[in-house]
Amino acid sequence: MSTRWTNLVVETQVAADLVLTGIRRVSALPMNGDIFQRVSYDQTFPLYVGLHTYTSGLERLCKLAIACHAFLQNGSFGDVRRYSHRISALLDDLGELDVSRYAKSDEGRLVRPADQYDPDLVAWLERYSTGQGRYELLDSLSREDTDVLNWATWVEFCARGSVSKNVQMSIMMHRATGDALRDIAAAHEAVEDGKLVGNVILDIA
Repeated sequence: MSTRWTNLVVETQVAADLVLTGIRRVSALPMNGDIFQRVSYDQTFPLYVGLHTYTSGLERLCKLAIACHAFLQNGSFGDVRRYSHRISALLDDLGELDVSRYAKSDEGRLVRPADQYDPDLVAWLERYSTGQGRYELLDSLSREDTDVLNWATWVEFCARGSVSKNVQMSIMMHRATGDALRDIAAAHEAVEDGKLVGNVILDIA
């Protein structure tokens, strides 16, 4: 196995894992505020972690796809460092690639999905990846003119979307599991010497 092939596989695994980890992190953000709509740092910091991993992985996947396309076209991997962290430019150029020789797609191009979040979502991700959003908390400590926008922007994006039936079912199952575990824990505390509580027998010896 050549070193180049090993590097290609490892880079693919790194990029894919970063994307998956980032998506999982932002998909499980605690969104509940108190009666005054205050949000704690325990709610906000996971968003920054998720954005960091997701944007890093997305950037690397896009660059990897462009580099591999160049290899298929002329036998050498393209230099993608010129893109820096500009996710919008990467996505635009991916849409211009002719993939008709080795992939099934409409008119030989990669079709970029359209939804209610674009182009604002890509602009937000690029703001984060290029540093303005990624370092907004740190910058705010020394610069009064720094805008801290990531959490408010995330909430606004969440307000645009709708929850599918599958996601609703998943949320219900998650809550039901938590409720069941709490009931068992409460029953366990009420049991003395392993006696029956409801329909559950628990031995606390």
